[in-house]
Amino acid sequence: MRESYYVTIFRCWHDLLSRLFLSAVATYALIVCLSYIGLVSPYEVLGITTAGLRYVGGPLVAYGAILGLPLAYGIFICNTFVALLIVSTLFLVMFYNPHRWPGYPRIIRRSFERDASAKRLRFLPGCRHIENPRLIIVGFCLYFAPMLAMTFFGIMIGSMVAAGQFVFGSLQTVLGMIVPHGMFEVPAIVLAAAIPLSAHSLVAEDLTQGRVSRVFQNLQRFTASQHIQLCLTILVSALYVAGVIEAGLSA
Repeated sequence: MRESYYVTIFRCWHDLLSRLFLSAVATYALIVCLSYIGLVSPYEVLGITTAGLRYVGGPLVAYGAILGLPLAYGIFICNTFVALLIVSTLFLVMFYNPHRWPGYPRIIRRSFERDASAKRLRFLPGCRHIENPRLIIVGFCLYFAPMLAMTFFGIMIGSMVAAGQFVFGSLQTVLGMIVPHGMFEVPAIVLAAAIPLSAHSLVAEDLTQGRVSRVFQNLQRFTASQHIQLCLTILVSALYVAGVIEAGLSA
């Protein structure tokens, strides 16, 4: 008997959260050790890990302020964009459904017909044992992409906390700046990654067996389900709360 979509999503969310936590802790310990012995500069590490905030998030929030957008809304929009970008991998793979190709413009159909480069991805987790080039792309988007995103997210968090501990003088100070909004923001971002990973879990066997029609039928059923709608509602709500809290701390 197939488990509920909710159970699958929660299981994938838990797995990704564990991966993120482990990568964050390992990175934190590494940066602290390297900083103590002088091999890395905490200030440089903090500059690298916050580069996205300075060069992308910061200017967008500032532009929103010029337009009269409250700080909480600006933060919320930036975080929601990142989360939905991760979720979009699930909908991106639907373009590889050959049964929908006749409705696509010719230039798009031709771009998806170039499958030779897909075989280079077969060594990656989630792509192994898949022969069909089109399904290799599906496996990459639904499994490897969210796994990689959460690993790097954990590395970024661990680096930021470790470097901030030196720059601001104490671990408690850094956690006080991150935890209040992070307790909503991090689980929500992880939920965004759990959605495509859950889709991979549902079609993993069909991917390895090369059952193209069944893969896309199951994905279509999953994307159209109310489970996805509820998860997106929870995700957006959590990111809104996180934005309000972060804006309050920044004020």
